[in-house]
Amino acid sequence: KETHLGIGLVTSKKHEAEYIKSRISACKSVCYGIQSIGSAKTPLSPVVSSKLYNSVCIPKLCYGVEIMDIEVETQNSMEQFHSMSSKMFQGLPLQSACVGSIGNIGWMSVEAIIDIMRLTFLWRILSLPMACIYKKIMVKRIILLLHKESRLGPTWNMIKTCIKYGLLDTLTESVETGIYMPYDVWKRSVKKIVGEKYIKSWKVNCKLYKSLAYLDAECKANVGCSGWIQFIHKSPNLTRKCRLVLNLVVNSYRLGKDRCMLCDSFKLDSIEHILFECSHGSADRPALWSSVIEVCPTPLVNMLTQMTIFERSKFLLNAFRCNYIVEWHQIYVRVCEFIYVIYNDHYNCKREIL
Repeated sequence: KETHLGIGLVTSKKHEAEYIKSRISACKSVCYGIQSIGSAKTPLSPVVSSKLYNSVCIPKLCYGVEIMDIEVETQNSMEQFHSMSSKMFQGLPLQSACVGSIGNIGWMSVEAIIDIMRLTFLWRILSLPMACIYKKIMVKRIILLLHKESRLGPTWNMIKTCIKYGLLDTLTESVETGIYMPYDVWKRSVKKIVGEKYIKSWKVNCKLYKSLAYLDAECKANVGCSGWIQFIHKSPNLTRKCRLVLNLVVNSYRLGKDRCMLCDSFKLDSIEHILFECSHGSADRPALWSSVIEVCPTPLVNMLTQMTIFERSKFLLNAFRCNYIVEWHQIYVRVCEFIYVIYNDHYNCKREIL
């Protein structure tokens, strides 16, 4: 193996895996450094953590991967680190579903990021003047590969990515005519196409996890990061309470599998049962829920009243299925307090019995 311009050139897949592993190790140190900026009482906001992560860790992790032939196992280790980082920034345990943790914070997968890098790198080369040697080599290589000759190497990986997202016809037409769309137009188009395809696959993956029944995948696809994460950024003093809400959204505690041991209703110990049904729950539930209702607008109160307890729980855990609304700040505060107190009282009662 040899390092050239910061990129490891290897002749063995084993060396490539070791090279990526060293990058992941370096990025972990950066992530721990980002997390240590906050305190135990007021952890760093996931919005700020995401900004630092995408500005420092992603370029460090994915530098030069657009011309590397990464094996599936190596890419899986990158995805594992990516999901671990999202869980750490949200205060989620490691056993949480990776799909839910990444979607909740509004990130894309490493695979989608690499695909965007490959497509944009390809167009950067093709946007150079025709007299440039790099463009001449790229165009000649594309023509050879399209005629099924030695389909290996970074250029073939870029062409495969074009095929994956339905951009092969655009590439072929541009190479044949010599007319290329502006780079910024191509980049916006690529981000949109890759993002839409990733969201579709992400929503399908969410349906494969029973634990993500409370995560509104359709809402996250349209909104991005959770409204609770946006709320944490505005109210850092409530970070620890909001982290409990984020844990319940992805059901990291695996609630709903066993029967509730605190009441005689023979119902599952699910999130909606804990929040609204359990007869042995917190004595403060009526007062806390009344405090939520009194600050809600009338249409929202009517909507909450007409919902089933499952729909209501899902609606609250997904931050009203919309982006953070500044005018509703007090509603977010009351809902967060309601969920935090009710769940902790229920948990403490169970711990005493056990």
